[in-house]
Amino acid sequence: MALPHWKPRLRSAALLALSGSVLGLVVNAVRPHGLPLGYAALKQQGALDPVKRLVGEGKGVALATVQTAMREGTAILVDARPRQDYEAGHLVGAFSIPFNDFGAPFERFRRVFPRETSLIVYCGGGTCTDSVEVLDKLLAQGYVDVKLFPGGWEEWRKAGQPQEKGPDPLSQQKEQH
Repeated sequence: MALPHWKPRLRSAALLALSGSVLGLVVNAVRPHGLPLGYAALKQQGALDPVKRLVGEGKGVALATVQTAMREGTAILVDARPRQDYEAGHLVGAFSIPFNDFGAPFERFRRVFPRETSLIVYCGGGTCTDSVEVLDKLLAQGYVDVKLFPGGWEEWRKAGQPQEKGPDPLSQQKEQH
């Protein structure tokens, strides 16, 4: 009957763990620079915002960087918005890889642009995260230099920057089998 001897020890261990946890939370709460806890704290820090996460990781680029890349031809622009939004207006020279239809557009894109190509992905801007989804998929496919333009189409348009309309030039290519 060794079981009864375990009950008091188990109860003592649980009480000790609970006491330590409570004490730790109290100390954390009264410290001026305690650790942020909970959903609200993570949200405030931007940990739950994928755009802020990427910007914090140094993958975000500003409008001026996009303008320079376009002027100097140092990066390819990728529009992550749905095809109909792209066709209604997009950054000059951008290619369409919609977040909601990645497959075929990506296959056409990868045939033209090697994995070492510098890419800047954008979407509608503001709270849009379509570009984050496409950026993550491009990284997963082996592209190594992929940046995010968080201001996206909204910032570009408001700044009066050049734009064009129409279908993606790669969508005009015949599928290779």
